[in-house]
Amino acid sequence: MASASTQPTVHLGLTSRLGDALFDHYIPHLPPSQQPSPDIPASFLHAMHIREAVYVHEQHIPLENELDSDDRRSYYWVIYAGENQPVGCIRLVPPPHEVVHEFDKHRQMNGEAYIGTVKSDMHDGSEIFVKLGRLALLKDWRGKEVSKLLVDRAIEWAASHGVALSVGDEFQGLVLVHAQIGLQKFWARHGFVLDEGMGIWVEEGIDHVAMWKRVEVKEGDS
Repeated sequence: MASASTQPTVHLGLTSRLGDALFDHYIPHLPPSQQPSPDIPASFLHAMHIREAVYVHEQHIPLENELDSDDRRSYYWVIYAGENQPVGCIRLVPPPHEVVHEFDKHRQMNGEAYIGTVKSDMHDGSEIFVKLGRLALLKDWRGKEVSKLLVDRAIEWAASHGVALSVGDEFQGLVLVHAQIGLQKFWARHGFVLDEGMGIWVEEGIDHVAMWKRVEVKEGDS
């Protein structure tokens, strides 16, 4: 097993996009190591192994809730130490999205309940965007700039694949994260700005906020 001092290599898991058929083969209440289908991409199982370690075992999210409907259409990146030790992952969910959902205990930034409609301060209600999420690192790899490699790779990919991400409209580089409230400073270091209008909501027992970033979409993408 590689040590945390080993320089990691990045694997770009575009083949991990499941689609409906493989998504339906994944059994949510079973850990990735016990999935019976041989057709599920190994890189997706590696990502789920990391997500299980972080979100299920550390943050006590029920295993059956860790897989969600966005997993069927997302792009995945897994970062490996050495040849084959998965240590971190991130996913990018392409359009379309809705900005405001009926989250549990949605409230204003000052903690007071909303009166009326929750409205974003930073989204016009129509522009398409991508969503980054499920950023997870094994404990021994935190604080080593590995998360930066994952975030940078996902954002760079989005910036160079505007055509692929233009679903129903042109992708103009808008990126959203639903950030755990304790990780606002981390995402701010990557250029994301807090959307105070969206307030605070609870997902799986954890307070979240919306943060946005715009990237420059490159010409002639693939």
